[in-house]
Amino acid sequence: MKDYYKTLNLTSTATDEAIKRNYRSLAKMYHPDVNHGNDSAAKRFAEITEAYDVLIDPKKRAEYDGKCRAERAQAQARANAQAAYNRPNASAGANAKYEAQVQKDANAVLNAVASKSYKEGYAAGFKSGDEKAQKLSTAINKLTGEMNELKRREQSYINDRRELESELFDRDREIARKTDQVTELESQLTWLRRLSSLGNTDTTATKQVESAKLRIMTLRDALEKNDGVAATIQDTTSLTWHTRRKELNEQFIKLDKALNMMSAEIKDMNEQMERRRKQYTDEKFLASMAAHAKEWSKKQSSDMKLAKNTLYGTLGVLIWATDEELKAAYEKLVELYSKNTDKHSRDELHKVKQAYNTLQNPASRRDYNTSIGFSEEKIIQEQALAKKNQAAQKEYRDKLADREFWKNFDELSALALAGEPEAQNVLGELYYKGEKIERDFTHAVYWFREAFESKLPAAMYNLGVCYRNGEGVSKNMTIANALFRQASLRGLKIFDTK
Repeated sequence: MKDYYKTLNLTSTATDEAIKRNYRSLAKMYHPDVNHGNDSAAKRFAEITEAYDVLIDPKKRAEYDGKCRAERAQAQARANAQAAYNRPNASAGANAKYEAQVQKDANAVLNAVASKSYKEGYAAGFKSGDEKAQKLSTAINKLTGEMNELKRREQSYINDRRELESELFDRDREIARKTDQVTELESQLTWLRRLSSLGNTDTTATKQVESAKLRIMTLRDALEKNDGVAATIQDTTSLTWHTRRKELNEQFIKLDKALNMMSAEIKDMNEQMERRRKQYTDEKFLASMAAHAKEWSKKQSSDMKLAKNTLYGTLGVLIWATDEELKAAYEKLVELYSKNTDKHSRDELHKVKQAYNTLQNPASRRDYNTSIGFSEEKIIQEQALAKKNQAAQKEYRDKLADREFWKNFDELSALALAGEPEAQNVLGELYYKGEKIERDFTHAVYWFREAFESKLPAAMYNLGVCYRNGEGVSKNMTIANALFRQASLRGLKIFDTK
């Protein structure tokens, strides 16, 4: 029978710590990786492992110790029998009797050893297993409690987040509604103040427009029928009629101007309302995209960790990088490392070239992806997600820029309505160019005229361009040249008046 204690250089009273310590020491010495091609070392390693497997297990060790004691008892019995047999002058009957007694004693010892070994091994194994089971059960209960607590916290966080999002959404909607109301009231108040001289401040915008239209049509009819009026008024002199006609014409011009102003402002109000509705929709999109951007950033960090120790990490790209991204990264790294001649740069350049040679070939790239645990379906799916995210990010950036423009546009409109000539001129230019808003020459002319009343040179020039090109007004070169001349006299450098 093999002596496992001797194999590990131990005694039969060795502790588990001593068994583990000697096993590690001998395993390092005779391990096949350290002794390539050495059959005796491999055999010795197998013996060490076998001995460790038996002695480290309480049940197996108890059984082994029992067998060893039984074997020693048998050996002692055989030795005693042999000694009796070899005694001189011993009779055959005495030897037989003595051998029978020795065998009986040996059997008794063997039975006692076997029974004791079985009981000790069973007790030790049961005790060890029970202790391990109790420890495992305690650990499982602890982990279960921690997991339940984490689930409870997670659900609490989810509920809190939902309530907060709902509250923020309601607040944003209320703020947007109140902002629209304030903007509309400020706009109405501005043009109502401008019309206070007409005595119509107690009417709504729509009624004022209709009233102004009716009055203008009445005046126009009166002007067209001046001959009939002159014929019916026999005692009116030509001078009196001329004065009356002049008064009617001035009133007509004044009302026409008021009508244009109210129409322009009402159009502004409608456009602002439409923009507010669009802005409200955009704000919801921007909020969702901001959250999406955070999640995508976390995903990108995770993807970079996956690619770190792969050929993709050598090129500094993600595992699902496109062919164009691979080529761009490769060319950039080649240019970087080719500038230096030190050993590190040469080694890195060699790694980059090897990685690119493998990944640029579809077949070898597919095999490599499989070797690192990524299927073609997964690669295609991730590339589609990246493409979708790029499109969403572009839309996100465009809406941000659009929101900034309309924020500035609203501020500019408020300044223009308040009578700021520079703001009026810039607002007219925006309508004239029609880059971010719908092109409207009539609207542009209106704001140029408002700024012209403050004798702003730039507004004079812009209004002259409208008269020169017949945009928003009837074409009139005489008025255009006069406006250009006035702008020049007030210090504006004019390069194009043709």
